[in-house]
Amino acid sequence: MKYLARATQANVGILLVVMRWLQANGPASYDDLAAGVRPSALVSEADNALRATLDVAAHIGLLTADNSGDKWTIVEQEQPADALVRHDLFRAVVRRAILRRAVRDREAGVEPSDVALGLTWLCSLDPSRPLVWGWDDGTERIVRDVGLSEVITNRTQWGAFRRWATVLGFATASRPASPPAAPLHRLIPDPTTAIAECLPQMPHSLTAREFVDALSTELPTVDSGVLEQALRGSGVRYTARGEATLGPAVGHALERLQRRGMLTLRKSDDARQRVSYRLASQTRTFDLISIEATDD
Repeated sequence: MKYLARATQANVGILLVVMRWLQANGPASYDDLAAGVRPSALVSEADNALRATLDVAAHIGLLTADNSGDKWTIVEQEQPADALVRHDLFRAVVRRAILRRAVRDREAGVEPSDVALGLTWLCSLDPSRPLVWGWDDGTERIVRDVGLSEVITNRTQWGAFRRWATVLGFATASRPASPPAAPLHRLIPDPTTAIAECLPQMPHSLTAREFVDALSTELPTVDSGVLEQALRGSGVRYTARGEATLGPAVGHALERLQRRGMLTLRKSDDARQRVSYRLASQTRTFDLISIEATDD
């Protein structure tokens, strides 16, 4: 499903409100749900945004409607008990659902969602070379030149993609301090948040290769993941990684998380499990990784 083209106004914030309302009130018709979660007189284009959000939620398996489309309900699945209370846990639930659906589509011979492919491309970039925020300020040319123009096709879709990327933890926004003299507003490829939220699912001690395998399972958008392989196979050009195992976006995230004390990258005398990553035009390596316990 092309979320950027067919569900442009879909919004994770709206989905959280919807799922909280359904949890409190039970299955509901669209009209009852719409009346309960948004006052149309106060929210412009609220109906379009709600319908788009429901379409995406159904596609990724978080919500379902009966055959008549009249009753919406939450799909029962394993997720943290307080996922609808904590924004970080809910973000992780949505991210996991989007990426798992994209992997299933890939395995079934169906093109993964445009959002999943766009996030995969973002993970291939260098955070030290951020993207300009606006579509017409150079981003359109970059998207076209790397071969991604069938995924993100216009400024409206680019705006929707930026929203998905930042909300799901794959990018951050760099805002000018005092326009117009300051640099342009930019989108920085930075999966630190997405990677950090995968760490609690991993063992505390791993070889570098084991960590890469575990990470690419949790985030198939990163280097060696299923979606990364699919994107490269489609002809989208990767250059930032060079000959390293991991590209600069993941390398940047790992070093940020190490500075925060969330993990430790170690070297050993046994180089058989060694992994390399690019950062600041340099190649760095590690052989082992220790993941610190985090308080939920």
